[in-house]
Amino acid sequence: MAATKDITLLSPQSPGSRHVAVFEAPIDALSHATLQELEGWKWNGYRLSLGGTSHVALTSFLERHPEIRRVTLYMDHDLAGFVNARKIKTMLHEDKRFRHIRVSVNPPRMGKDYNEKLLLVREQLQTSQHQRRPKEAAVSIREDFNMNGSQHICFTDSAGKALFSIPTMVYSACSMETGTGTLLFVIVWMTPMQKLTG
Repeated sequence: MAATKDITLLSPQSPGSRHVAVFEAPIDALSHATLQELEGWKWNGYRLSLGGTSHVALTSFLERHPEIRRVTLYMDHDLAGFVNARKIKTMLHEDKRFRHIRVSVNPPRMGKDYNEKLLLVREQLQTSQHQRRPKEAAVSIREDFNMNGSQHICFTDSAGKALFSIPTMVYSACSMETGTGTLLFVIVWMTPMQKLTG
């Protein structure tokens, strides 16, 4: 990463890239890199921030990197960003040195700029993680007496339907408190002749 007061250049991981992404501010270039990591999409190009709306940094970069064939303008999603993108696109097409470069404009689909988009994406990820709470136990356990008077432990589903039961003399239970709730362990001792009833 190279930087001056307001201009930042993030180099690709592997050399020889022919693509540069252009941003108005360094924070947007860094946010774009973070979004790549969060969302898992591939990118192997340069990221250049202009430090505003001047195209001087882009012109200088393209003069030093004649291998560049594609420029994507990630300007802010506002009137100034659209005007700046159009101005840069026109400048590149009118300059003989850069006519071969394909130029596209890609403002953020959410938020005003890529930093705001990053904040919104992070908020969505946190919300979805909170919604994935641990599921409540689908089985409950209660002591029950059969018609013949023998005591059983009855396992039922969340609707109260009996799943199976175990005579109390053939089980042992213990519980353990964890950070997310209580775990119940039921240890069953059965002889080959005993069967679960359901």
